[in-house]
Amino acid sequence: MRLKFQKLTENNKASINHFIMTLSFNELKQLATDPKNKLIRILWLCLKYVDNHPESKKEIGVFWLDDRNIMINSKIFASFLHRKSNTVNRNLRSHQFAYRKIKIEMRLLINEELPDPEHWLLRYCDKFNRSTTEEEVIPNHYLNL
Repeated sequence: MRLKFQKLTENNKASINHFIMTLSFNELKQLATDPKNKLIRILWLCLKYVDNHPESKKEIGVFWLDDRNIMINSKIFASFLHRKSNTVNRNLRSHQFAYRKIKIEMRLLINEELPDPEHWLLRYCDKFNRSTTEEEVIPNHYLNL
């Protein structure tokens, strides 16, 4: 039986938090590898999941650095999604995500033991931040990409 990712709206924010908090790693993986789910929605869900399960950031390959910036290792994230890293990067660029390579000084400030440290990037997008809702992630302009 496939786990269905129901649309969760702002009206039931408590339900969103409950859904994500009770989601197992395997259920998240099932949702993330479902080709019917858009990458931007999967990214949003994975970031919410990692907020509640910070120990999983190394396996998923993405986490919030602050309220506007995410750290992502495209190789790890793509592997988690069963997609190619080039596909992930191209999709993020098409959603106006810019990036900056991380210098050694910034890695020291993050103070994390991250796997494959050279391949972590800082990504950001004006339309996407920590308080972005699911409804904001899936508007029509994203569905056309």
